[in-house]
Amino acid sequence: MASVRTNRAIRPSLVPFTPTAVPAAELARRTVGRADALDNMIEAARAGSRSANRQHTLVIAPRGGGKTHLLTLVVDRIRTDPELAKAIATVVVPEDAVEIASYADLLVTAIEQLGDRDDLDAARLLRLAGDHGELERALLGALRGRTLSLVLENLDRIFHDLGVEGQRRLRGFVETSGAVMLLASAPALFDAVSAQTEPWFGSFALERLTPWSLEEGAEFLRLVALERGQVELVDLIDSKRGIARLRA
Repeated sequence: MASVRTNRAIRPSLVPFTPTAVPAAELARRTVGRADALDNMIEAARAGSRSANRQHTLVIAPRGGGKTHLLTLVVDRIRTDPELAKAIATVVVPEDAVEIASYADLLVTAIEQLGDRDDLDAARLLRLAGDHGELERALLGALRGRTLSLVLENLDRIFHDLGVEGQRRLRGFVETSGAVMLLASAPALFDAVSAQTEPWFGSFALERLTPWSLEEGAEFLRLVALERGQVELVDLIDSKRGIARLRA
């Protein structure tokens, strides 16, 4: 019976969480095995803030592999670093965004996050008129001289919805403006970025997130348990029985 009570006591600690709903400081404390990827992406942002070297980055991992966790940390670092925050504006398109069905929709979403109500109203009228050029100029105006870090989760789905023409328009705007860096994620490589005939072929630096080792998985659970004061869970993780369960 004691064993059953222990299991019931610790089971709530294993409930999945949504990274975007967790404070960034807490996410940082929970980060395991991603230091190199995080450092690479911050350095790419720093280089983009200081020069015309705008690197696009695509984070690849299966569902649940830590993509949102990592991107959330990168955005927080950009927004809280005095130098980066002054030079870079971040626009985050969430992974479940359903309002992006065209290139114009993407521009309007970016303007909505950067501008005021008047900017948004004007952008919506331009979208109705199909005036992509004016939408692009409106977005550059909302940046006020800063570089845009455009964060796109599930890039494979977004590119599918944009279509080849929308992808080509986005590529053209990125190249001609010199003011945009894409920071994206996908569960795997896909044709729109890997096929030589596509507009975005060869444009992304790839950050592949490898699955955790047994030790890394145990460390993550240990950190979460310590935050929550779940001493019994920590003891279980550190025991032979706990390691055997994690290995299984």
